[in-house]
Amino acid sequence: MLIKLQEAQTISTTTKDPTGRTVAESKVICRDLLVNPEHIVSINEDAETSRNAGENFSRIETTRGVFIVRGSPSDIENKMGFVERPRSVLRG
Repeated sequence: MLIKLQEAQTISTTTKDPTGRTVAESKVICRDLLVNPEHIVSINEDAETSRNAGENFSRIETTRGVFIVRGSPSDIENKMGFVERPRSVLRG
């Protein structure tokens, strides 16, 4: 089973303002990323991207690489389906 996440990518640009000074700008764009939850090794909050974009972002380490995705670690954990659910006793 794959889960759909939003991968964040930072794009940096430089331009010249009317006075001739160089101005650096960066923005975060998101694109779809499909991940197999069985390949996720760790999930950590990414404070730097969160601070720059004004949203919650997390760093996901997988067996294939590291990705920055939109959402807090608990949001991603919920999408993965690893949240503890109340258990009920089966009576036969």
